Amino acid sequence: MSRLLTRMVLAGIVAAAATSPALAARTQPRTVAEWPAVSGWVLPGPAGGVVSVGTISYDYAVAAYRLDGRRRWANVRNPDCGNCDGGQLPKLRPDGRYGPIGPTGDDYWAVSPAGKRVAGCTGVVTADNGCLFATGTRANLFDSIPALVRREADGTISRTTPEDGFLWTPESDDWPEAVPDENGRVYASYGDTYTGAPDRDQARVVAYDASGQPIIRRTTPAYVVAGLASGVLANRDNAAVALNDDLTDRWTLPVSFGHAVEVALDSSRDRMVVRMRAGGPTRARIVNQSTGAVEWTSPTGFSSSAIAVGASGTVYVALTRNGRSHVRAIAPDGTLEWVVGSAGEQVGILEHANGDVLISSETGIMTRLDPSRLVRLPARGTLALTRRTIRRGCAYAECEILPGRGAVLKLNLPSTSRLRYRIVPDGTRPPRFGTLVRVPSGRSAVRIPVWATQQVGPSLLQVRWSDRGRARTRDFPIVIRK
Repeated sequence: MSRLLTRMVLAGIVAAAATSPALAARTQPRTVAEWPAVSGWVLPGPAGGVVSVGTISYDYAVAAYRLDGRRRWANVRNPDCGNCDGGQLPKLRPDGRYGPIGPTGDDYWAVSPAGKRVAGCTGVVTADNGCLFATGTRANLFDSIPALVRREADGTISRTTPEDGFLWTPESDDWPEAVPDENGRVYASYGDTYTGAPDRDQARVVAYDASGQPIIRRTTPAYVVAGLASGVLANRDNAAVALNDDLTDRWTLPVSFGHAVEVALDSSRDRMVVRMRAGGPTRARIVNQSTGAVEWTSPTGFSSSAIAVGASGTVYVALTRNGRSHVRAIAPDGTLEWVVGSAGEQVGILEHANGDVLISSETGIMTRLDPSRLVRLPARGTLALTRRTIRRGCAYAECEILPGRGAVLKLNLPSTSRLRYRIVPDGTRPPRFGTLVRVPSGRSAVRIPVWATQQVGPSLLQVRWSDRGRARTRDFPIVIRK
């Protein structure tokens, strides 16, 4: 088949999948690479790579990878606190730093593009690498005077703007995040906003210019979540509300939708994706920024664990129900482009500048997809093990940060399946098969950790799964080393 004809066929498959949910379910983007990685948020990395940010046991981990899976560096640190409090969604800052990392109420930091620990910012990083953040100056034993503080790049404090006459300290000293809109205005909220709070009638939102100079205040029990193209999204009385840049109400979503927990902007199309929680599963919604009209809502019964928006307006939503997880790609017109599953909940999504999509799963697997090439599901399942000589001593922390330990089982299955595995040392009685892993149809990967107590020497990795209702078993001879 000529190259031109091949391209025409692939283009036809992509176009048909965009208009046919049934075909989208039978085809998937081509998997370019899979590798062990820190499980968590996915951000653009240095030198055209990718960075993942997450936690491993009690440690906070940031790791950078090339697009072929080779690791550039890893920064792992246990915060200097006992009962740690607070946390914010990590971001790629204008100066190339990743942060804030760690519990923002106690000990937090950022990571430089070279993988070094540097000062973090719990607010807005300015164009000249300063930091605008909300904090307080202690007024007495129990209360503080809230203030927006500007810290310069060299660490000096150049401005403190207090809320004179207002005493308030957030729980655990975890001050709310100051957020910017896309026009450069900065918003911060102060005061307890829950029903029955003693100072609820004094809670307020303040808008500042890019230098930290206050512009307008409004007394309202709202908690800012994310800046919009202009204005800010906040939570008030268990509902999401959009405030204009003068802090007047623009619109309010129904209380039944719950409060906003994460936002991904698509301002060129005057919309955004919002993860919202109302006591049940976290739902994802595509919402018009100007009017509040809801353009799409994730299906009932599914919980959304990650969202992202691509340059062309494709929305990516990670959904889980009954232990099965997948990512849906939704075109700007609302049609389903493709669906891809994983062996474990997806917790981070990024559309790379080259158009590839990177997905991080809770099992510590990073998957790189090429959405421009859709492939059909296989007629028969295949399994492959990345290595046969495996170093032991692999807790999940070591597996994710030291890729030389443990192994990865790569699968390509025609249908969803339940998979179990066990390691049987030579000359020993086989143990019971291990924890059940729900694996999707198509390409996926499962981590195979080898614990420090595992017997060294020749062993057998036995894998049991189902292929269209038929039980199958595959044996992999392996050697375990110290």
